[in-house]
Amino acid sequence: MDEIEEVVAEIVRGCSARKVHCSELLAAFVARTILEGDAQTFALEKELNDEDVNMVINLSVERLLEKDSPSLETIKMQVAFDSSHVMNEEAVATAAGEMEWVEQGGRTT
Repeated sequence: MDEIEEVVAEIVRGCSARKVHCSELLAAFVARTILEGDAQTFALEKELNDEDVNMVINLSVERLLEKDSPSLETIKMQVAFDSSHVMNEEAVATAAGEMEWVEQGGRTT
């Protein structure tokens, strides 16, 4: 898991160095599309070597720097939707927990 976080951090740093804001979630999503988009180079049964990892980082940064790219905009919208959906689910769960607490008369079980 640490390796994935390092790759994502490198992608974010690569974008920041080029003055483009990129969240960790967007970087991870784009890296995933790169990996899944080239099954021959990045075979699932094969462990990635350093060269492969660097290729994923570079391709991801290039992808995130694209201008006027409908596919990149679609990915950004998907990430925004997923993020807001998770936040909404958390808010509903919190509200449901608070409601249950109130219904119990403010007692803990």
